[in-house]
Amino acid sequence: MPLELDPSRIIEVDRLVGAPIDLVFTMFTEPGHIDQWWGPDGFRNETHEMDFAVGGLWRYTMHGPDGKDWPNWIRYQDITPPTRIAYQHGGEMGEPAHFEGVITLQPEGDRTRVTITLIFPSPEARDDQVRRRRRWKANPGAPGCLCRRPTETGLNNACAMPFCRTFGFDACQF
Repeated sequence: MPLELDPSRIIEVDRLVGAPIDLVFTMFTEPGHIDQWWGPDGFRNETHEMDFAVGGLWRYTMHGPDGKDWPNWIRYQDITPPTRIAYQHGGEMGEPAHFEGVITLQPEGDRTRVTITLIFPSPEARDDQVRRRRRWKANPGAPGCLCRRPTETGLNNACAMPFCRTFGFDACQF
């Protein structure tokens, strides 16, 4: 039976990405790939460690366009290749998680539907996240822009990374 979530505590976004499900799943599992696209436009990621396994930790810093550094950690709770990744997401190490996240992938022909659901402990925590993302001029519903604009990241369709070629801004259905 599917879990019913209180809509006042969640943020959910989905994108149809122009790539097969196995490739999309890989883009979530390797720092060399995820650093290229995870996060709002204008931000740059730096992975410090990533153990993509249940119980494993991804610790990274998001460098903001204003020069501010935002420490982040993700603790993987469930991984079902290539369709589901569940995790807890926090800021500073040692602090409790800010929210839980679930990423689901569904094939749609030669494309993949990526749905990210963030589950906050309270409606107030959710609303705070939405306000913060508006300050960054980021999509308030997206935990990470699933396809950064090449002009914001310096990436282009000729990029050697398979993700950049396949997931270029034009490949995303917004």
